[in-house]
Amino acid sequence: MIHLVSQVHSERALSQLGDFRGLYPKTTREKQDTTISGEQLQSRASNWTQNIPPGWGQVLAITKNLRSQFKHDPMGTAPEDCANIVDHFLATGSGPDYMFASTSAEILRSLGYEAQVVMGFYADSKDYDSQAMQTIINTENLHFWTEVHVGQNIWVPIEPTPGFQAPKSWLTWQERISLAWLAVLNGIADHWGLISLSFVGAVIVFRLRHIIFDISSLVFWRIGWFGSTRRRIIWTVSILEVRARIAGKERPPSITLAKWYRALAGSEQRLKGNREPLEQLLTLADRAFYGPKSIEVNLSSDIQTDVYSACAKLLRTWTSRRMKRSICDLPLQQAHRRIIQQ
Repeated sequence: MIHLVSQVHSERALSQLGDFRGLYPKTTREKQDTTISGEQLQSRASNWTQNIPPGWGQVLAITKNLRSQFKHDPMGTAPEDCANIVDHFLATGSGPDYMFASTSAEILRSLGYEAQVVMGFYADSKDYDSQAMQTIINTENLHFWTEVHVGQNIWVPIEPTPGFQAPKSWLTWQERISLAWLAVLNGIADHWGLISLSFVGAVIVFRLRHIIFDISSLVFWRIGWFGSTRRRIIWTVSILEVRARIAGKERPPSITLAKWYRALAGSEQRLKGNREPLEQLLTLADRAFYGPKSIEVNLSSDIQTDVYSACAKLLRTWTSRRMKRSICDLPLQQAHRRIIQQ
């Protein structure tokens, strides 16, 4: 079992170090100055770090160019008579991970940075078992990468090979917010068409929310239309009460159904002109809530209508949109004004 991971670092702290080559021991700097590199390697190093101040920014630039311009080919070995593997890699543009690690180390050394090629294991997150908190490691996980000396015997890993996740870095909360905001902006830029369409759809749904709710509640009412007559009446009243709540005209518990909805129909013309189904439901509701548990509507009685037709007509007329438009002196508002006047 291996419990070791690469050095966790802070990108911000490394960037603030500036040119950390000055932190190397004198013997190391003299050795770096005598490093001989090929013309092609020097050209790449110069082009990739042009106009970038010395320090961690140059390290990142080299890593970024290797990951973006070269292809990882595990089978792309150099010929046996190859005199310089790095030159071969730069010429072909592809190779296994050890060529990426060797090339990045050589380029960094040509710029005066102390770098070393490291062999170890790459623990793929896909192989992680969250319950056992273990990761499968086998020969296929053998991997090469590069480490850069940033002073005080601290070696920071970099990942020049594409397809492998870069080493984790420690972030401040400001950096986390910045990265999250950048991810949001990138997501908007990549999916602006879908986001715009979703925004327009959300605006349309918001503007038509009462119509959508009224239609869906009517469908829901019909699905729930079963059981005894008493249950059906109570079910219809429940739908009506929910519509009033959505319209911002919720009935206070201290006011009866009849008093509240008769006052609510005061100013809205469609509600005012369709009082008949309301009166029919209020009569049925009184019997359902306060009468015997078993209610039978007899055609020879005072209520000469079908329960289903009365309830359906009421819900088609008394929509949340019309209740919202209704402006009238509701009983609760009148009581509130009386208290103020007193």
